[in-house]
Amino acid sequence: MNENEVVLLPWVNEFVDRMKDRVEKGILTWCNIVTAIGLKENDLNGWITTYQDQIDTLLEDMNKDALNNQQNLIRQIESLLIQSEALCKELHIQKPNIGTQKLCLIDKQNLLVKNIEEYQLKIQERHKELNILEKKMKQVCQNLGRRPKSILVSPLPSEEQVLQYKADIALLEEEEYGRLEKFTELKTEIMTLANDLKYKPVLDFERKVLCEEDSVFEVTDSNMRELQKFYECLKEQSQNIKSEINLFYERVKVLWEVLEEDKQKCTEFIQKYSSHTLEDLQAFKDEVQRCEHLKRSNIEVFVKKLRQELLFYWDLCLVSERERKQFLYFDEDLFTEDLISLHDIEVEKWKKFYAENDAIFKLLSKWDQLYKRLQELGNAAVAPDRYKNRGGVLLKEEKERNVLNKQIPKLEEQLKELSYEYRLKNGKPFTVNGEDLDLILDKNIEDRENERKLKCSARKQRFQDKSLTPGRSLFPLTPLSQFSSIRSTCKRRIMTPSISTTKRSKQLLQAGLKTAPPNYPCLKVIGGRSRYSSDKKKKSRRRSKRNKLSPKTMNTTYDKFEEEVSNKGKCRSTDVFNGDLSPLAIPLPQTPTNRLRI
Repeated sequence: MNENEVVLLPWVNEFVDRMKDRVEKGILTWCNIVTAIGLKENDLNGWITTYQDQIDTLLEDMNKDALNNQQNLIRQIESLLIQSEALCKELHIQKPNIGTQKLCLIDKQNLLVKNIEEYQLKIQERHKELNILEKKMKQVCQNLGRRPKSILVSPLPSEEQVLQYKADIALLEEEEYGRLEKFTELKTEIMTLANDLKYKPVLDFERKVLCEEDSVFEVTDSNMRELQKFYECLKEQSQNIKSEINLFYERVKVLWEVLEEDKQKCTEFIQKYSSHTLEDLQAFKDEVQRCEHLKRSNIEVFVKKLRQELLFYWDLCLVSERERKQFLYFDEDLFTEDLISLHDIEVEKWKKFYAENDAIFKLLSKWDQLYKRLQELGNAAVAPDRYKNRGGVLLKEEKERNVLNKQIPKLEEQLKELSYEYRLKNGKPFTVNGEDLDLILDKNIEDRENERKLKCSARKQRFQDKSLTPGRSLFPLTPLSQFSSIRSTCKRRIMTPSISTTKRSKQLLQAGLKTAPPNYPCLKVIGGRSRYSSDKKKKSRRRSKRNKLSPKTMNTTYDKFEEEVSNKGKCRSTDVFNGDLSPLAIPLPQTPTNRLRI
């Protein structure tokens, strides 16, 4: 503030007025005293000068004191500013700008003191919070067996650092809770396994785990690893016991069957010892020993039953006689325990062989069934009564034959793949009754192909022979002129196809069919003309052909006709009604059930 601004203040003017009155009164009093003394002019001037000097000195001293107080106050404010700045820096906050508020020194001092007190309180609270967080961190890390993560106390960490520290503690606490849950689960399973195994703890760690108090166990990294190992060890022991019990069970089951034990007692024994504990294992061991003792006293009976079982697996694995004879002890008549062991080994050998190649044997069985069924259909195709009372059987058989012809090659491909894998794995071919499976499949495929070719050639030759037989007519058995009789009768008639057998056989060979499709005479317009008109033209052409035949053939006597018929064999009509036609011949079309409309 300058002097003009100070004068303008109300209290200054009031103070100056009061001081003027007091100074004036004091000076007048001093003047009266000096006048009463009666000083001369020279002495009076000296007294006046001294009086003025004393007043000036007093005012200077008072101003100096005020100035000193001002300087002290400024120094205090500066110290407070430094302290406030340090606290703001420690708290990571921005320091307030006090100079812009136009405050006097005392107000500035008071404001700074107040701010400093607030900052110090915040720092104390922050320190308390950090101490609590550090204790949490130490406790959690101690429980987890880790080194605690420290945080700086001076200078104080920022809000972001504190939040991150809290997040780290939360993650560690979550991990601790997860470990406690895992410990509880593993402890439950360990207690169950220990009870089943009758396990007695040996180490202090095992005692802590099996203790009823969970708080004794610390979920540190090392303890959790040891806990997992302890659990896996007990679990492995339990699995080993289960495996041993299963082995003893299979063994005792075979012994029960051989010794013909009471089934009710066997069932009760299994139900009683079904917990897979050490007690159960010992019970199965004792039972096997008991049965082995009985077996040794009945060696001959036991060996004979093992031989029956061995024969069963030999048949199941399609073992040849040469391979069977390699087991030299099959006919041994000196019954000893070693003989039983040798038979046991041989039975287990073929059991394992069948289990390892189960897929091949299943496919072989299915392939054999389908192939036998295909042969049955082939035999049925040449049966004498094939064309009697069919009832749709021929169509069903043909469909089934087509399905089998598709399925069998697929099975053969699968068998070849499995046989190839077996050869790679074992270094030798898979044999069926001593023969290579691949050779059997190849020979079977070749036989089917040769049979198919033979049937095709035989069918073609048969059709050619029938078309060139002089005793048979080259014309249809039933003339087209008789179609009109179908209208007035329900009697079944055999209608000859409109095309020759030679053409039909060519159609069959081209289409790959075994029987020609039936050709029913039907009346439909082809190219704008009816079927009946075209049949009339064919009929006229046939008559012209008959006229060209030699008179010797036309004038045959009845005796000669009868002789030729008897020497020739069965006629076509006889073949039809007696069911003696070959399945490869052309079947006659069925008589239509609906009346034909002309």
